[in-house]
Amino acid sequence: MKNLHRPIYHLMPQTNWMNDPNGPVYYNGEYHLFYQYNPFGNKWGSIHWGHASSSDMVHWRHWPIALSPSPELGEEHCFSGCTVVNQGVPTVIYTSIGDGDRNALTGAQQWLAQSHDNMLTFVKSSANPIMTSELHGNMKITDWRDPFVFQDREAWFMVLGGMHNTHGCALLYRSDDLFTWQFMRILLEAPGETWECPNFFPLGDRYVLVYSPVGPVSYYVGTWQEDFSFVPSQSGLVDHSGMQGYYATNVFVDQEGRTIMWAWIPENARGDFNPECPYAGIQALPRVITLGYDDRLRMHPLPELTSLRNHHWQQQAVVLSSKEICSDIHGKALEILVKARCRAKSAVLYLRVLRSHDQNEETIIKYDFSQHEITIDRSNSSLSDLPHAFNLSAKLIEYTDTLTLHVFIDHCVIEVFANYQESITTCVYPLSSDSVHVSMSASEGAMIDLESFDVWDMQQI
Repeated sequence: MKNLHRPIYHLMPQTNWMNDPNGPVYYNGEYHLFYQYNPFGNKWGSIHWGHASSSDMVHWRHWPIALSPSPELGEEHCFSGCTVVNQGVPTVIYTSIGDGDRNALTGAQQWLAQSHDNMLTFVKSSANPIMTSELHGNMKITDWRDPFVFQDREAWFMVLGGMHNTHGCALLYRSDDLFTWQFMRILLEAPGETWECPNFFPLGDRYVLVYSPVGPVSYYVGTWQEDFSFVPSQSGLVDHSGMQGYYATNVFVDQEGRTIMWAWIPENARGDFNPECPYAGIQALPRVITLGYDDRLRMHPLPELTSLRNHHWQQQAVVLSSKEICSDIHGKALEILVKARCRAKSAVLYLRVLRSHDQNEETIIKYDFSQHEITIDRSNSSLSDLPHAFNLSAKLIEYTDTLTLHVFIDHCVIEVFANYQESITTCVYPLSSDSVHVSMSASEGAMIDLESFDVWDMQQI
């Protein structure tokens, strides 16, 4: 039972708690990704920075812990942050949390650490804290955390998340040397929960603000003005699952100039289900982020993931009906690529995965062409009634009678991309050992041309 649901091609530590991805960076020929990590158990607590590196962002090598709290300095947690390379020196900036006056709500500080041994270890600066909330003067900012640092206009800039007058917000700062910072302005704010893990980055001639508001990861696209104000012109959701499967993003530009997004897959979907596994938390597959003609984000799984493809099943073109096809396909670690076209006004495509032989367990991924809505139906995903079983859905903004459905199954993880416009990520926890089957069908009377249906068994990383 302990390893029944453990993914094999998503990045995660061998044991213990993992959450937010931190500081993705390219340095000395390798990609490095850090992550929030509790080395003492599979629950949140005593937050350190775990560390992994890769040559392709697919296959990973784990390294010793990169950052540990410094209790002698009043520090209990090393919260999320970023990594930049400043004059050849890898530099981490993160939120430092302690007890009492150093609590996360009102006493957070921003700290800096540097590495001089190829990122094996990081030494905290004697100048810490490099930022305290006193920078804001009389403005009260709470839940102040998760620095995201970038270079532009011949200076360093930082975006931090927080709360201001019951508004979640992203705040902007400027520095010439990474050590001394000036508060510039509130970049954007809105009523509601605190904005965590803000990312602010260019795509073409636009800037994108991504943030995690204790719910589905959201974004604004707009222009960053000369006076440092941000004027949004478009908005949307990066992923429609929130704490059910996709949260706390981090973004960087790779060696090919692609904007790559990482995120944490929380296992909140477990609910009260306790599989007695020694780990919790998974990193989502990396996504290449681009901007569409409509100034909305487009998201594609990293192309290098094709290196994991193994055995290949392929269904030739066929007209889908209510009769199921491809029921001989099976596996718990799969990549599925569907291309279909609808010839009727009303039609629903059904892709069933992680299905038991007796059909008592299954997860249904369905697309309603009339409503242009993608849904992950988890109502029968597990024989246990303890995991969350409610549906997760997303509507495509741009209606079309064609569908590209790109799905990644990795034991408990399901990541779904619909026309690369909308995505849903979540976890399910089937109990039957034979919940491995796949099938496809359509609603009664539907006219759906299945142009191609490809399935690959995926290798372990």
